[in-house]
Amino acid sequence: MYAVILSGGKQHRVREGEVLRLEKLEAATGENVEFDKVLMVGEGDSVKIGTPYIAGGQVTGQVMKQGRSAKVTIIKLLLLPAIAVGVLGVASVRAASSINAASSSDAAGAGAAAGGAPETSL
Repeated sequence: MYAVILSGGKQHRVREGEVLRLEKLEAATGENVEFDKVLMVGEGDSVKIGTPYIAGGQVTGQVMKQGRSAKVTIIKLLLLPAIAVGVLGVASVRAASSINAASSSDAAGAGAAAGGAPETSL
């Protein structure tokens, strides 16, 4: 015989004698726990389905131990679209060109001081 129960917002198919890992229950180790939200009971070809729960259905279990699962590591990657990378590349090239133009005009010195515009090329 098997049953489908609802615990912690999830559905679990259980059989008698089965060990099941659930979300934390408000019960100490060794205590009995009753699950009254039984969605379905089946034995062989005979299946009884609740609407939504089976009236009077109940599954009883015993808390074997309380524990924690392994730590889950989450890694987030930031991917920029190719268009944004190209725009950022152009902006950095212009900034570098204007710095080079300013340094070359300082080297020329007198051209900008005499009122002439420095020559730059991109």
